Amino acid sequence: MKPFRILVLPIFFIACQKNTTTQESSTKGNLSLRDTLCYEQKLEKDLTTLQMFIQGDSIHGKYSIQPFEKDGAIGTVKGIRKGSTMTLLYTYVIEGATQIEETQWKIEGENVIRKWGEIEDKNGILVLKYPEKAIFNDTLSKVSCQ
Repeated sequence: MKPFRILVLPIFFIACQKNTTTQESSTKGNLSLRDTLCYEQKLEKDLTTLQMFIQGDSIHGKYSIQPFEKDGAIGTVKGIRKGSTMTLLYTYVIEGATQIEETQWKIEGENVIRKWGEIEDKNGILVLKYPEKAIFNDTLSKVSCQ
């Protein structure tokens, strides 16, 4: 009976140590992939803001387009990042109606730039009709998050 106890104890000890190492690695990995970023664009009295919470390749946050003295759109974004590009579903209320729009962005240095073009409705989601013809031309600059 003694040889069995001697053999079981080292296996149990090794199994516990491997599990602890895996948990520490995954926790450290998640922390290094988390970030909160804020961007804005001010054109005269118009204000556009984007706040993103990033964890790995997943993104969620808030996006607001507020033209001066006009109806704006305030809502949430959720999506993914692949390298320097992001595809975000923007859910917002405009003139009392809820709308979902697929938006595309790219990160360039301290800026994010939104891709714009003609849009169409596909199964209740607004998408770029000709994504290959759409252009990145709406730049928001990085600011401190408040």
